[in-house]
Amino acid sequence: MVNGFIHNVVFDGGCRGNTQGVAALAEGMALEDVPLRLRGINCNGGHSCPDEFAKAVEQYVVENSYTADRQDLQ
Repeated sequence: MVNGFIHNVVFDGGCRGNTQGVAALAEGMALEDVPLRLRGINCNGGHSCPDEFAKAVEQYVVENSYTADRQDLQ
């Protein structure tokens, strides 16, 4: 993250094409928008790269006491 925006996303595991696609789409996205757009997307086994990324961003927000102008992270 740089100044509240997603930068240089790297996944450990997952489908290579999917993770590269999610990383490219998230590049430059406002941190608070990631969970709003990606949370709850499902895949085989109940987990998906977008949903796991959303959870990681939410965890980052909590662990780093990050606050943005918008307070609608869920």
